[in-house]
Amino acid sequence: MKKYLWGSIIFFACLFLGGTVSANAEAQMYRLYNSNSGEHFYTKDPGERNYLITSGWDSEGIGWIAPDNGEPVYRVYNANAGDHHYTMNLSERDYLISVGWKNEGTGWFSDEDKRTPIYRAYNPNAKAGSHNYSAHSSEQQGLISAGWQDEQIGWYAVAAGGNYSAAEKIAQINALSQRYSNRNVNIYYEGLVDNNAGTAGINPDRQIFAASVAKLPIAAYVQDRINRQLLAPSAELLYLNSANYVNEATSTGGTGSIQFETNFWNKHYTVDDLMRRLFVNSDNLASNQLLAQICYNNMEDFQRYINNVYGVSQYSRMMTAREAGKLMAAIHRQNGIANQVMSETDWKNDKIGALPVKVDHKVGMANRYNHDAAVVYGSQPFILVVLGTDISNQEITKIAQGIYQIVQS
Repeated sequence: MKKYLWGSIIFFACLFLGGTVSANAEAQMYRLYNSNSGEHFYTKDPGERNYLITSGWDSEGIGWIAPDNGEPVYRVYNANAGDHHYTMNLSERDYLISVGWKNEGTGWFSDEDKRTPIYRAYNPNAKAGSHNYSAHSSEQQGLISAGWQDEQIGWYAVAAGGNYSAAEKIAQINALSQRYSNRNVNIYYEGLVDNNAGTAGINPDRQIFAASVAKLPIAAYVQDRINRQLLAPSAELLYLNSANYVNEATSTGGTGSIQFETNFWNKHYTVDDLMRRLFVNSDNLASNQLLAQICYNNMEDFQRYINNVYGVSQYSRMMTAREAGKLMAAIHRQNGIANQVMSETDWKNDKIGALPVKVDHKVGMANRYNHDAAVVYGSQPFILVVLGTDISNQEITKIAQGIYQIVQS
């Protein structure tokens, strides 16, 4: 999107949230980034922040903590360039207003005790985002090294930015998910630790054909029987062609490695081998053997298990993102075969797997369907499921990157 359109989003966001900005309480100053224009934006208003995230801006956490009183920092807006400027200098503000910038009032205050400097740098080659403001001297020095001009200190803060609360993270993830309100995309997020606890997303309870993500209930139940010592990983199953024709079996073509082996229809396979192939290669034939010979051969117990884990009474390849998320959480807790291989599959660097931390995930693809269900590790682990129609791998990665950035803030 062109820069002036992104600027219009900011302008209308201000109108939507009540016109000029006021500053009457100590505030976390949220920092956002527009990758299309290169502009950083700063606001104390969580509603404005969430509106911009919905519109495509990236959350970059809390820039600094502003005091509840002090000298005002003024905010002005250039509709032609789609750019904001922030200054304590009345003369600078008035000059910009005189040449067409819109006065947006007082954005926040500068700390009179001058506890934390906010550094200002200028890029003379940028049409939007020409100024950067940071509480971190290392960022300032990095910009100067890259050719930005050092404009010293713009104002002062009480402190540099801290971490978002769990509630703020959930609000931002919901806002990010709203970008896909007009798409056939289902997103489910669940935090796994206290400071990112809660669930978020969009259309988490809308059913969709889950493709190979529907192999998760099979794997989870097989591992459950192993954990209850009702099944040994070394147990051997004779390959049965009839397994490929049971209810809800996957197609005999598609992904997998068994189908390319010589005389596979006469072989025995261990449960451990079939489980590993199910995840590493998303092997359809391996999944069908486990479904028919273990799940369906213990139907009453299988139905009990899936009902307890994700609330369904009958196995189906139609699933919701929340159901896939509950299954990923269950597999995460099992600490079994899946946990040994889910980060090293044939798709380990695709979709959610492109994140810069360990990711255990199960992908699914079929015609227009494109899915991923994951446990994302790092300092703030979480569950993320994206089930969609006509969505690319790159879009799934972008969703994951946006949510990861919010969670780590």
